[in-house]
Amino acid sequence: MGNSRVRLNMKSKIFNQIKHFLEKWAKTGDAEKDVISSPILTPMPQMVYLELTNHCNLRCIMCTFHSPFSPCLVDGKPPRKKGFMKKELAFKIIDELGLSEQPITVALHGAGEPLLYKEVPEVVARANCYPNLNIGFLTNAMLLTPEISRKLIESGLKWVSFSIDGNSPDLFERYRKGADLETVLKNAMNFLEITKEIGTGIVTHVNMTVQEEMWQQVDDFVDFWLPLVDRVSISPCRPMGSRRSPLVTPEAQRIPCPMLFFMMVIYWDGKVGLCCEDWFNEGCMGDVEKEGVAGVWRGKRFQWARQMHKKKLYHKVPLCGDCDIWFNGTPEISRDEFRKCTVTKNAWQWEYRKDAL
Repeated sequence: MGNSRVRLNMKSKIFNQIKHFLEKWAKTGDAEKDVISSPILTPMPQMVYLELTNHCNLRCIMCTFHSPFSPCLVDGKPPRKKGFMKKELAFKIIDELGLSEQPITVALHGAGEPLLYKEVPEVVARANCYPNLNIGFLTNAMLLTPEISRKLIESGLKWVSFSIDGNSPDLFERYRKGADLETVLKNAMNFLEITKEIGTGIVTHVNMTVQEEMWQQVDDFVDFWLPLVDRVSISPCRPMGSRRSPLVTPEAQRIPCPMLFFMMVIYWDGKVGLCCEDWFNEGCMGDVEKEGVAGVWRGKRFQWARQMHKKKLYHKVPLCGDCDIWFNGTPEISRDEFRKCTVTKNAWQWEYRKDAL
């Protein structure tokens, strides 16, 4: 009974503060909304998800792609083939992005676990040849041994994000099937120690996907990790396959999705999806192996999708009609003096940063 009350109080506190943020957005003047809703298209994407593989060593219950309970499965399998990107293709993409000289963040993950890709240190090293590329990835950390950690750090990894859902082994392992919290913590701590030993400036991040039973852990989770890493994120879990947020009300003024103007998702076979919510390539935006990154980015499919959003014809674009991911509004940035950190809040996530405002 006591735990239920704590959980409800914690959840109520977080959602009330996010509700306050949404109310502020609703009062935002039209001129400011026009600025927010007018993304600027750069010659190349500013963010590239380079999916080295969509294989995974876990079967997380909440994962749209790998969960055995996913509503998107066809005959028990995801409706997109699994595979590993050819190293030559990965290098070709990295070279094109690097030679553009435009600052680009490259994330080596997609629907799978990047550490299953044996040549990941080589891909990191290739990207490290180009000063404009900010290379890193999200990992469940189960395969992050000290040996692979050292190789990645010495190859020039710029950032890493650990997916660690809470501090309860029972709850963690109930949702992250195949994972072991003790192993994950040991591997993450070893990585952090090796970065200190080598003296690199790698940006470290931990994300907690919050399930219904985990709300009472949030404060302790942030307090534990913030002294150890650069950023901590708290992300309320969405239902599998859903692109809706209960926090986005019908009164919210929709804007063209910023992701169409700054993000590209490249699957392991070179095909390009609409955005990071396009798990199964329903968008079919092109093929970088045939057209190159710039060719797809400036191609007819992306141009058409952007025009549909500018004309507010969102329903004409696959996936966009029932999606709320566009809604970030103007993030609310504040200072948590108790934790000595900056807190950024939007409708989807809270992020705690140790750097100053």
